[in-house]
Amino acid sequence: MTQLAYVSHDGRVYTTDSNADMARPISGTDLTCFWPTWTRDGSRLAYSGLNNFGDDEGSYGVYVTSSGAGESRLIYRNDPGTSVIARKTPHYLNWSPDGTRLAIVTQRGHRGLSLMVSKVDAKEPPTAIIDHGPLYIGWSRDSRFLLAHSLEDHYLIDFSRDPVPVKMPGTATMYMTPSWSPIDNRMAFCHDLSGGTQALQVGDLDRTSVKKLMELGGICSFQWSPDGIHVAMVEYLDQTSGFFSGLRIITCETGQTRQLTEDWVLGFFWSPGGEQIAYITPSDGAEGSVRWAVLSIASGSTTYLADFR
Repeated sequence: MTQLAYVSHDGRVYTTDSNADMARPISGTDLTCFWPTWTRDGSRLAYSGLNNFGDDEGSYGVYVTSSGAGESRLIYRNDPGTSVIARKTPHYLNWSPDGTRLAIVTQRGHRGLSLMVSKVDAKEPPTAIIDHGPLYIGWSRDSRFLLAHSLEDHYLIDFSRDPVPVKMPGTATMYMTPSWSPIDNRMAFCHDLSGGTQALQVGDLDRTSVKKLMELGGICSFQWSPDGIHVAMVEYLDQTSGFFSGLRIITCETGQTRQLTEDWVLGFFWSPGGEQIAYITPSDGAEGSVRWAVLSIASGSTTYLADFR
């Protein structure tokens, strides 16, 4: 049975099945919760919580529960005096694919934005990896590596040994999150070029090689397809609206590109099988609202769903 986790109007985390037949509370009444995040296999759920009955200092924490049931366990508490990293977002939480580690981006006192990694079954506190931000991260498919984009630099962390960040060559200032192939140890990331342009590159850890796929103009965002053949990408961010111009896919072996839509795109997501991409785009004639669109990769046809705010 598929489970859904969500935060209700009362600030608590609930789970329900895909038919929404029954809602079950996960967090207690003493917390206001944010952003529940499942492991890939659905065996664990992590979420951020604000202790309603303490003072503001140090009252934000990260909690984990098994299979969306049972008592939640506090695995990390913010330093006293620190607050959220974005509106209603105390932390960014990112599970390793095998569900054994949880990467936590958080505020840490005078250090500012920091990357912590918790080995969830261990009793020791999370390990501090990188200080100062902005910070964007991605796990390798085998959970061995974490690639962090911190400010303008990339760092590779290997958890099969001491997790010491190793700085990679080059800088990147016009994109945010690197993306790992779901089938092997290739990683997609950007590298600054001259004249305000950047290159989308694929690095292969197994072959210790880097290949440039294409040159880009403006800020971009991208994600591998589930079969590892393509990268879907948006670029030319309009910083006033927050929308990107169009959506296309790039074949990683050849660099061949295909434009999928000219719509403005706020965010996009591959379907698990890779046959479709869902994206958020402005509503047709409805000022201030947006809608989901579902695009078929094979036919190129798009289905638009209901408007919402």
